[in-house]
Amino acid sequence: MSKKALKIIPFIILFSLLNTLIGCSSPKITPTSIQIKRLVFLNQSSKTLNNVRIYVTKTHEFASCGHILPKTECSTGFPLREYQGNSFDISWSENGRNKSRHNIQAVVPVNINTEKPANAVITFGENEYFTASLIQ
Repeated sequence: MSKKALKIIPFIILFSLLNTLIGCSSPKITPTSIQIKRLVFLNQSSKTLNNVRIYVTKTHEFASCGHILPKTECSTGFPLREYQGNSFDISWSENGRNKSRHNIQAVVPVNINTEKPANAVITFGENEYFTASLIQ
């Protein structure tokens, strides 16, 4: 065997060993995605909300509801869509005053079941407080 071949053998052995270790210890990652079936604007405040609008900047898509009375909701269903995790903007009017928030991310529960569709829920509370989450 030549000197070149002898020098390369340790690298081949190391590469084979690392490849075996990585192959044995890495979990198989299966692609899973969360499917969204409905968007819900939930008004838990004591005020009527008007012209509620959600706008996804990346996709230029939006949904809106004209009036949401206190302690009620407005929702829209649609064919199942894959949740992409895009941030969004939301705007609304309350007592004649325009409000808005930007670059919002929905909270995705760590234990969400990817085999079951979820609702995207925007919950409005008192004093301009709101949350955005995926709920099953």
